[in-house]
Amino acid sequence: MGYEICLFCSENIKIETRPFDVYYIDCPRCGKYHVTTDTYEDIRDSIAKNLKERQRANISGWLYENQGYLIRTDNINMSFFSTIEPPVFHTH
Repeated sequence: MGYEICLFCSENIKIETRPFDVYYIDCPRCGKYHVTTDTYEDIRDSIAKNLKERQRANISGWLYENQGYLIRTDNINMSFFSTIEPPVFHTH
């Protein structure tokens, strides 16, 4: 297990490689999500650099609400990141 910076929120994360070339990520802000190794590299090398702060916050909230989501090349792209709505806040 290693430690790196989250691609989306820039928090320190725990990252572990598991079978089938998948990174298991545990982020204090985004929660637990999974990314295929090739998709992780694509996001790190191109997509993450172009995200605006609002997009980063929306992605972080979305991942937190969808714990365990597997990010793959076929289900993620820049337009997906652009369409994520702000996280839902519940009041008591």
